[in-house]
Formats: sequence, C-alpha cells, structure tokens
Amino acid sequence: ILNQEDSIDCVISGEGEISTLELLQNLSLQNDYKKIDFNIDGIYFRNKNFTPRQVIVNLDEIYFPYPDLQELDVNNRIFYYESSRGCPFKCSYCLSSIDKSVRYRSLEKVFEDLQKFLDAKVSLVKFVDRTFNLNEERTIAIWNYIKENHNGITMFHFEIAAQQLSEKMLQTIKDFPKGIMQFEIGIQSTNEKTLDAIGRPANLPKLVEKIKQIPKTIHSHLDLIAG
Repeated sequence: ILNQEDSIDCVISGEGEISTLELLQNLSLQNDYKKIDFNIDGIYFRNKNFTPRQVIVNLDEIYFPYPDLQELDVNNRIFYYESSRGCPFKCSYCLSSIDKSVRYRSLEKVFEDLQKFLDAKVSLVKFVDRTFNLNEERTIAIWNYIKENHNGITMFHFEIAAQQLSEKMLQTIKDFPKGIMQFEIGIQSTNEKTLDAIGRPANLPKLVEKIKQIPKTIHSHLDLIAG
C-alpha cells in the first residue's frame, strides 16, 4: 500500500489504540512530519523496520470511549461498548477467529462504565463483544448489575451464543422486565453441511431448546448467513 500510494504516510496494523496515541504524541512534538524519527510498534512506515504491536492484555488500559457523554445528544443514537476482546471459536467468515486470545475489562471498570450510560439515560448500548456469554460468572454479574441499576430507559444489546447459555444464566434472565436487554443470536444456518464447512458445528435441537427458554421480555433476533 505504501509503495502504491504516495499520499499515505503510514499504515497501522493490529490493535490500534496505543499505536495511534503514540503516533499523535509524536506528531504533536514536530511540525514537519518528514523530520520525525518514528519508532512506533504496530505501524508501517517507509524505509523503516516494522515491529508488531503486542495485543492489549489488560483492557482496563483502554479509555472509556465517550468522555463527553453528558454533553452529547443521546437520543436516537447507538453507543458501542466493548467489555471483552477476542473469540475462542474459528468461524471461517469472521475476523475475530484470527485472535484466539479472549481478554476482559475488569468488572469494576465495566460497572463504572455502564453507570455512565445509565446516568446519561442513553437509549441503546450495543456490546460489541464477539460472544458475550463465554464466562458464566462474569455474564451473570453484568446482567444482574443492569437489572439492579436500570433507569427504565436504556436498552442493552448483547451478541450471544445460545448454546453457551447455562442453566444459571437462564435462571438469571427469566424474570427480567421488558425493555432492558435484547439478544442477537448467530444461527448462521440450519444445514449441518454448511455449518461444518464454515467451522461452526452446532447441536441444532439443543440450540432450539435454549432459545425457547429465553423469556419473551428479552427481544431476540436470529442471524442467518447468506452465501
């Protein structure tokens, strides 16, 4: 890309939060871009050796993405939030399958962030965790916090794997009031050959039974993949 496009000065590779911050800090020290002696992991520059950026192990190091939340018009907006990163599964159509290391933001930080959304009375918070309900204890803790502190306005959206719903999780959500949570459940296909081909084998009867146990107060939509 750098060889083909003279107008592009650098390419950031991998997780970009720290690399971007260091790039901006370097730029702020020097007005003339060409005079800067860059030595930043995770960024390709012309005529410089590239060193990969290591993944961020402690997600608490990443700042809350909406520091000015109280000043924003929160109506009719979706606020995206990440409490974990990575996925252990290997679905062939998903970029998250490249990174097998699942990392978490601490529950203390998650609760602190969720309260900011609740205090600001935003209408929709969409968790971008690839498979939110991987960890039973953590999942239940977050759902209970939302239930106990809900403001009657904010909806929380979770992408879950229905087969990973344990009995404890199902018991936790069975009496959830309407309008607090909604689920996005990736079915992808009911054709077993297709599921094997894309690296997503599933026990379809078990999947159906789990989905049936989700209470009607939690809106759920099921994704299918085309192609």
